[in-house]
Amino acid sequence: AVVRGRARPAKGLARSDRPIMEPSAPDGLTGFVGNVIFTNGRIVEGDRIVMYYGASDEVICRADLSVREILESLK
Repeated sequence: AVVRGRARPAKGLARSDRPIMEPSAPDGLTGFVGNVIFTNGRIVEGDRIVMYYGASDEVICRADLSVREILESLK
């Protein structure tokens, strides 16, 4: 995760050490384009982010993320 400045979005203000999402299930590791996931949309409900994403250019998946956990990972 990266937090960027509003006035200068090219400047990163904080960044997590690790990605908040990465391929780990078999459908994200193999396929037409393996080892790739890409977001398609999201819904934010309080602390919860419901993230819809494509995996390996073949399937659509869903992940539930915590805003608090993402913010705590930033340095």
